[in-house]
Amino acid sequence: MNATYINLREDKSFHTIILMKKIKEFTYVAALGYAGGGVYEEFFGKLKYDQVTTDPDVASVGIVGFWTDSLGSDEWQEKINDVLVNEESEIFEAQVEDLYDFMEPSDASVQLMMAEEIKKFIYVWYDEETDTEYETPVLKDIDFSELLENNETGSGPIYTNEDWEYGFMEITTTSIWRLSHHFPSMIDDYL
Repeated sequence: MNATYINLREDKSFHTIILMKKIKEFTYVAALGYAGGGVYEEFFGKLKYDQVTTDPDVASVGIVGFWTDSLGSDEWQEKINDVLVNEESEIFEAQVEDLYDFMEPSDASVQLMMAEEIKKFIYVWYDEETDTEYETPVLKDIDFSELLENNETGSGPIYTNEDWEYGFMEITTTSIWRLSHHFPSMIDDYL
């Protein structure tokens, strides 16, 4: 089961979906959402918390892993070596290195499965059901009664399933997260 987070606009049209799936020590994050200017962006990551720095003067979140900006890629774009807390600017800074390395077949399989799960909620990309190519995601007529409503942002409605937790959402306030929906209050846990 995936942890599910869906953010809608005030008019209840689609804005962002984030799925998380834990497999062994890693948590996979798949997201598709509005990035501004009429553009939608994607994110797929394989993350875990792992204390990297031993320097007590460096505030580290300890997120390590890999990420790519496509839910259809078969390669990791960058390796995440750590996510640091910048107390002065009150943001997280991802310490990354270019990778462009093929995913393991198991990672590519998880990515495909999570992209298919996203398609249960929205029409996106090419949809075989409707034989339509979607330039922008469109919310399907889904039953939200099985999800929990949570309006923590004051914008449009937010729906989660009971498995949703906010772990790894620190990544959303770094430069690698290109979606406009993020969780800026995560910094409060570190300041």
